Amino acid sequence: GGGGFGRFQQMLPYKKLPTWKYEDWLGWHEQGDGNYFLGLFVENGRIKNEDGFNLKSALRDIVRLYNLPVVVSPNQNLILKNINPADKDAIEKLLMNAGVKFDSKDFSRTRLLAMACPALPLCGLATAEAERVMPDTVSRLEDMLRKLRIRTP
Repeated sequence: GGGGFGRFQQMLPYKKLPTWKYEDWLGWHEQGDGNYFLGLFVENGRIKNEDGFNLKSALRDIVRLYNLPVVVSPNQNLILKNINPADKDAIEKLLMNAGVKFDSKDFSRTRLLAMACPALPLCGLATAEAERVMPDTVSRLEDMLRKLRIRTP
């Protein structure tokens, strides 16, 4: 039969796709039905309460109070869906009181895209730290990029 080449010929002529633009979907966005969704950056995908950053408690309260569905993104961030516009201010206040930033402009592109495996203490096969040292490593890299005046898009 025609094999792969025959199928390829059936696809011709091809249409050039529009230029792809990266969207991180962090922050507030209209979802098209009158409601909003809120994308939250979760460093290393770790939902925790630590040193004045109380994402775990804030999420528990928000999901309980507003009964919102939560989606985990491929970058280990969270998206809270179906937010009534009347609830936006209260949700923002809960997050701010918990020390949670929710605008991608609050984070460098380097930090937003950095990811480490949990390694120690969660993986029995790990022989080194990864997740626990990654935030400091990213901060050092951000400082170096700033000193060298290298901007990330």
